[in-house]
Amino acid sequence: MLGGSALAMAMGGMAATATPAQAAGSCPSGYLCLWEGANYSGIRAITASTNACVSLSNTDMLYQRSYISHLPVKAVLWQQASYAPYDFFPVRTLPAGGFSSNFGEVYAGDYVCTNGKTP
Repeated sequence: MLGGSALAMAMGGMAATATPAQAAGSCPSGYLCLWEGANYSGIRAITASTNACVSLSNTDMLYQRSYISHLPVKAVLWQQASYAPYDFFPVRTLPAGGFSSNFGEVYAGDYVCTNGKTP
């Protein structure tokens, strides 16, 4: 059980939750948490993966705007180009142990990868 949150979806190591009463910045120890909105609001996706790429496409999360990382490795958000050859490119690096309540711009990451992995 992930902090008693209502589990909305769990796919490929990610879980997405949306709980209105969720405390701002609530992220379990040993996890990376991404939120769709600023100030840790909206849909939350979490992973404990430290050596893999995890798809965000099955979490109902369209964008990422804030995060907390309790992982010992950095993570990178990757987005797929909407034109040929449809390569992936990094859009935001999330340092190990880092956090941001507002990226300052909206990212539409398709994958989050840790420990230097790429989609």
